[in-house]
Amino acid sequence: LRPGGGPRRWGGGARGPVLRRGGGGGGHVAAAVEGALGSGGGGVLVLDDGWTDRTAEIVRQSDGARLIPGQPLPSGWRGKNFANAQLAEAASQPVLIFVDADVRLAPGAAPRLAAFLEESGAQLASGVPLHITERFS
Repeated sequence: LRPGGGPRRWGGGARGPVLRRGGGGGGHVAAAVEGALGSGGGGVLVLDDGWTDRTAEIVRQSDGARLIPGQPLPSGWRGKNFANAQLAEAASQPVLIFVDADVRLAPGAAPRLAAFLEESGAQLASGVPLHITERFS
C-alpha cells in the first residue's frame, strides 16, 4: 500500500496486481499474467530484471500487461526486494498486489482483497495463494 497513514476507502476494488517474475523460466509467466489479469485488478506490471528466456516476449503479447525495464541491483539490496521497490515506484494504483510467476490469482481475488482492506481497516494483507510446485530440487 502507498504510504499515507490511516484507514482508506479503496473505492470499489483493488487496481493493478503487480507481478514480479520468480525463478523457473518463462513457462510460468503466461499463466501468471493471465491469472493476474483475470483477478479483477485492472492491469499487470512485470519487471524485466535481465531474463534470458521468453518472458519479455510473453508479457509484450499480453493485453493489459506492461513490461517495466529493471535497473541494476544497487549495493546492499536483495533482488526480490529491489524488484518490488521498482514495481511499486512504477505503479499508480493505491493497492498493490505482489505475486511471483508461480502464483495464480483466482478470479475476483483483487476486489476481495480490497474489500478486506476496507472492511478491516488494515494497511497490509498477506494472502495464501495456490502455489504450483512442478518439481523438488
